[in-house]
Amino acid sequence: MYNSTFSTLGFGDYQEFKLVKSLHADLNTLWKVFITIFAIYLTSKYTYRVYFHKLSGIPGPPLAAASHLYEAYLNIIADGYFKRLLPMHRHYNSPVVRIGTNHVHVGDPQYYHTIYNSGSDFIKAGEIYEKLGIDGSMLTICDPEEHRQYRSIVVSLFSRKASDDVVPIMGREIRKAAQSMAGQCRTGTHTVICRVFRALAADMTSQLVLGKPLGLIDTVGVEADHYHDLMRSVDAFTRITWFRIYYRVVNWAIISLPTGAVNLLQPGLIAYRQRFEAKLQKTCKEFDSGKALEGRDTLFSLMVQSRRKVSQQIDSDRFFNDVVNYIVAGMEATSYVLTFATYFLLTNPACLAKMQKELFESQEYVERMDHREIMKLPYLTAVVKESLRLSNTVPGHLPRIVPASGMQIGDYHVPGGTMVSMVHPVVERSEEIFPNAHQFLPERWTGPDSHKLDKWAIAFSKGRRQCIGMNLANIQLYMIIAVFFCRFEMDLFETTAADVDIVDQFAPIMKAPVKIKILKDRWAHLYAE
Repeated sequence: MYNSTFSTLGFGDYQEFKLVKSLHADLNTLWKVFITIFAIYLTSKYTYRVYFHKLSGIPGPPLAAASHLYEAYLNIIADGYFKRLLPMHRHYNSPVVRIGTNHVHVGDPQYYHTIYNSGSDFIKAGEIYEKLGIDGSMLTICDPEEHRQYRSIVVSLFSRKASDDVVPIMGREIRKAAQSMAGQCRTGTHTVICRVFRALAADMTSQLVLGKPLGLIDTVGVEADHYHDLMRSVDAFTRITWFRIYYRVVNWAIISLPTGAVNLLQPGLIAYRQRFEAKLQKTCKEFDSGKALEGRDTLFSLMVQSRRKVSQQIDSDRFFNDVVNYIVAGMEATSYVLTFATYFLLTNPACLAKMQKELFESQEYVERMDHREIMKLPYLTAVVKESLRLSNTVPGHLPRIVPASGMQIGDYHVPGGTMVSMVHPVVERSEEIFPNAHQFLPERWTGPDSHKLDKWAIAFSKGRRQCIGMNLANIQLYMIIAVFFCRFEMDLFETTAADVDIVDQFAPIMKAPVKIKILKDRWAHLYAE
């Protein structure tokens, strides 16, 4: 008896139907085989990572050992992996915990100087820094010898003398910012103080590195707390930092974007690039013509001279990344500490009163912005040090690679080639080093034994990777705090502790801008028309 399907189809059609049905069955089988093999592969890989990897004996979350997705979730979706690390050490009761497939975190401050000190064999972890999308910048140089050679070229720009030389210009910038804030005081307008600090720090870093301020404070028609394109661009960049690190295709996609899209995502970036490239080309032309380069050294002149000595061309893309890295690092780190210092002082009236008493007694130096005398003030120094300690300028891991010989941490041996890191709060929030570590207590830096704490003042890091711009940053911290708090009576405006909570975007980001209201301008008579 004929099959019903066969009865309605011709013989050829029926054979074709059987072939298609057979192929469909074969594809289903192949798909199931593929899924099975892939599942076996994943199971084997994750089982190996968790139970048989060289780090399997070190305690830590199994999910972290199995896949980067655990870390990616906490850094991209949550507020940052760094907030889980100290509790993790307490949970596992261990000085070292495994926080990634080949990554451990150390929770004992005594190991800080082993990992990060001068002469350390622990080199920067290229697999992290090289994914930031800023190739050519000092930040991403991982090879110690290459870093030494590069630093030797530019270190003179950041000397104490070079930083001292920009103080007159810094004083003018601070006065302009203060005058703008005084105008807001007269109109009853609040000030987004973190933006004032960002503008000042960006201008001063540019003055030191490039020989001229960016002009943020001098922008016509806006207040000192204007949200400039540079700030918008930096904020847009930091929001996708973790995507850049975990998924390199993001960097490729950004590079491939048309000009209009780049301007939309990072406003002003192209204009800055054109500005810096024009200056670079001018410097190259002057040097190649034999004309002596005028004025003090800049990053442009030093890089052109060093590259021409070895007959190398300057890669404009890498140079632009280097310039931007300096400006952004100088802007964000310094303004961040100043913002935290402002918050700490305005929420600790006793500390504020003590500092202001010292400033009022030294007002002659403050008014003329004599930075050398200002930096001798003991309580102001204590405020700066305590603000640096608590502001946590580097919330992330700062990963290094364990040398081939490995290292011993407590009862655990960490093999060579392992990525190792330590977040700054391990030191800066240690109750053994800083009793009542979560409190703002400048007095801890004024006692007879306070010099012993200097070993643990790590906000600028330590060793050969210590912040190259710390001289300029320190001068700005002292001068800006001194001038603003001597001149103005201020209070926080619509700002709470929740606003200064940190989100880790490789750089620290506050959850909301810090705003203040100026209640009184004590120097109004000095600037009366």
